[in-house]
Amino acid sequence: MGYAKSGFRLLSLFAFLSLSLFLEQMNSAILGCSMVSPEDHELTVIAVGDILLSRHVGKTIDLSQDPNLPFENTRPWLSEADIAFGNLESPIVSGDIPIRRGVVFKCLTRYVPGLVYAGFDVLSTANNHAFDQGDRGVDFTVNYLQSHSILAVGTRKKEDQASFGRVIERKGVKVGFLAYSYAAYNDGGAKENSQVATWHDPEKVKEEIGQLRDNSDVVFVSLHAGQEYRRKPERRKIEFARAAIEAGADAVIGHHPHWIQPVEIYRGRPIFYSLGNFVFDQGHSQETSQGLMVEFRIKRKQIRSSRLLPVAIERYCCPRLADSQLKESILEKTGLDSDEIFFSDERHEAGK
Repeated sequence: MGYAKSGFRLLSLFAFLSLSLFLEQMNSAILGCSMVSPEDHELTVIAVGDILLSRHVGKTIDLSQDPNLPFENTRPWLSEADIAFGNLESPIVSGDIPIRRGVVFKCLTRYVPGLVYAGFDVLSTANNHAFDQGDRGVDFTVNYLQSHSILAVGTRKKEDQASFGRVIERKGVKVGFLAYSYAAYNDGGAKENSQVATWHDPEKVKEEIGQLRDNSDVVFVSLHAGQEYRRKPERRKIEFARAAIEAGADAVIGHHPHWIQPVEIYRGRPIFYSLGNFVFDQGHSQETSQGLMVEFRIKRKQIRSSRLLPVAIERYCCPRLADSQLKESILEKTGLDSDEIFFSDERHEAGK
């Protein structure tokens, strides 16, 4: 009987110690989770080049009866990012009559589900095609994108005189976007319009970036400018991009040339002078059939690294990730030795 009681006491003590150890481990795990700050979470922003949902791309969508078609091969990267950004080169309009040729663009509403499917959160609409469908087209584009939970940046409705800056919050991080164009109309910049943010007033641009900087943790500035079909950015584009960094931008993303242009690290911040095409129908040359996606990794409210993802455009519409041989060829055009760039405060190092 004494042995039985002793055994029972030992069993009870063992059970008590096991329960105590389990509770202690659970408590440590809970405390550990609660001690992880939202700032320690990694946030990803992915940026792409020019998107045309008109002309041959629209024809391809209509023939397939699938607005998702242009984005099928790249959706895994776009949709998995916390924020996906690109340049929409065609204003959105209601109606059923498409444009099949020429340089006056329009995106029919039936094509917009593809942008939603792809996972876009923010789209620059500041470009030389913003007024291809008139001021009503500018208003409609802003409203229609908003109704599909996509922010338009760089254009605003006719009655809206608020700042062009837009802020989107993810994982406790406020990410700000501004977008500028060399022209409001497709006239080389001869005529201004207050509905489109342009680069013509450097002091105003500097002020707008500073204001957005005050209300954001990370700031991206998009620039639609530069000579088309050229590898090197011209002096004015370089000066604008560097001034944007000096004013508080964390990264500058370039569009419009339809060719990939070099990447510059200025004051420890990246300038992508042109990402080239993304969804576009300029299959007449190798240069216009290539582009870049760039994935930015943000931690502790700073861009810590970026990864370049070269793409090849097939069937005059649809980008796919480039294979290894083509990838190397495309990366050479950026002037970088690697597809990875790491940032630390004001220093950077590529491929390490």
